[in-house]
Amino acid sequence: MDKAIHTAMSGAVRTMQAQQQHANNLANVNTGGFKADYSQAVANALPGEGMPTRVMVQTGDVWSDFAAGAMQQTGRSLDVALATPGFLQVNDIGGEPAYSRGGSLTLSAEGMLADASGHLVMGQNGPVEIPPHEQLLIGEDGTISILPEGDNEMAVIDQLQLVNAEQPLIKGTDGLFRTENGAPPVADPTVRLASGFIEASNVNSVREMVSFMSLNRQFEMQLKVMSTSRDMAAAGDVLLRG
Repeated sequence: MDKAIHTAMSGAVRTMQAQQQHANNLANVNTGGFKADYSQAVANALPGEGMPTRVMVQTGDVWSDFAAGAMQQTGRSLDVALATPGFLQVNDIGGEPAYSRGGSLTLSAEGMLADASGHLVMGQNGPVEIPPHEQLLIGEDGTISILPEGDNEMAVIDQLQLVNAEQPLIKGTDGLFRTENGAPPVADPTVRLASGFIEASNVNSVREMVSFMSLNRQFEMQLKVMSTSRDMAAAGDVLLRG
């Protein structure tokens, strides 16, 4: 019976991991710029002597869906949505470069431009610092212009660092993307922004709920297999004892 128990147990563990992933997608259905995460289950035979009859279910490839989310108009001057493929460059909590499509930007008390999670947004020469101003505009190419206090003429102060990745990106636990080999993506002048908009999450809540319920049924079936295997083993033990 151990073969059935091994298969069902590994399947149950994998199902719980998939449920956590879909639950995280659902939790971020209203997070601007969020990209849904998915993974693939693979069957691997257990190594050892004898016939390869024991199979374990393991997580295979993990990836993010980079399909664009819907554009939501906010009218807020600090909100930007990426209208083309590409990313904003930010600094993570450790000061290392990372990449995001979350365009709900804020200003800190020190005048530093940051994303909704507080990560500093990068310009052409480092983190973007916004001087005191009466008006702020972000152009479609990422150019930041302000009307300084006491002045009547707009001035360009910086340009957002907009990049595109030529190599696969992986998502960290902080929700930011990074390159697999650590090489920075290249600056891309063709990336365009829509000011006064944010990109909504691309999570399909109905599909995620259906997947979650399906996984819940799978988990119950796998527990039933383990329970049945235990009962069969107990019955066999009784027969052997006479």
